[in-house]
Amino acid sequence: MTSFLRPYTTRVDNSFDKKRIKDYIITIQCSLDGFSYSVFDETIATFIVLEHYNIIKQDAGIEQVIDEFQERKNIELQEYKRAVILIDNTLNTFVPANFFLNKHKDDFMRFLNLSDDDSFILTDYIARVDINNIFAINKSDGIYLNNLPENVTIAHASSVMINSLINENLNRNHDSRVFVNVKNDYFELVIMNGCILVFHNYFRYKTTEDFVYFLIFATSQFNIDNETVPLYFLGHIENTSKILELCSRYFRDIRFMRKPVEIQLTKDLEEEPYHQHYIIYNAIKCEL
Repeated sequence: MTSFLRPYTTRVDNSFDKKRIKDYIITIQCSLDGFSYSVFDETIATFIVLEHYNIIKQDAGIEQVIDEFQERKNIELQEYKRAVILIDNTLNTFVPANFFLNKHKDDFMRFLNLSDDDSFILTDYIARVDINNIFAINKSDGIYLNNLPENVTIAHASSVMINSLINENLNRNHDSRVFVNVKNDYFELVIMNGCILVFHNYFRYKTTEDFVYFLIFATSQFNIDNETVPLYFLGHIENTSKILELCSRYFRDIRFMRKPVEIQLTKDLEEEPYHQHYIIYNAIKCEL
């Protein structure tokens, strides 16, 4: 069997027990260059496993990657109490519910050049803001996901991110906040006023200067005050990053996303920066 996964981060608590798999919820995050998963033990309301793999073959499909993962662990997704699979790509758009018709979801995506004849279209509904997130994946991957057992839920990573940010900011009145989810060659930008979603988009970059230019340009369009509005980072970024260093010249209040008390991690998982795994830790709380 061809191998597509190369282990990068492995955190497995000693309490993990295959015999108790029915007590666990697994969350899998599939991106173009990475595959991450967490395991949540419902009996103690704690995350007990976090692993990340690099995908060494860029054209590897979701089916191939998940099949290899199941074979490595000798556990099928259907054995877990619940499984959540997150699609982490940039092929998505948000449409207010009063403008959305499911029969026209393909038309929305084609109009924005986000899909083609080889695409499979899926949707999430984010009730807090009454919008639909329409997203595309490869048709063969879509057929595979559509035929997974009933205990498996499919969602887009951006739906989880936005739903979680809204829930965390329900009591913020109309204070503005900026959130940046950093990836290897692009970043995801969210601007919120209190719990109201104002802006969401992706920006590709090659250099640190590109990153900061796009960030300043986008935030200036919404009259964000760089002196007072907090800029929160999550995703693939360290506190020694050159991106962070340059951003600090233009934004006074820079923060990392902090773990809320209700998210419990084992001691081993606590050693991993929470902001880097924000989405995968928050997925099981989202109703999409």
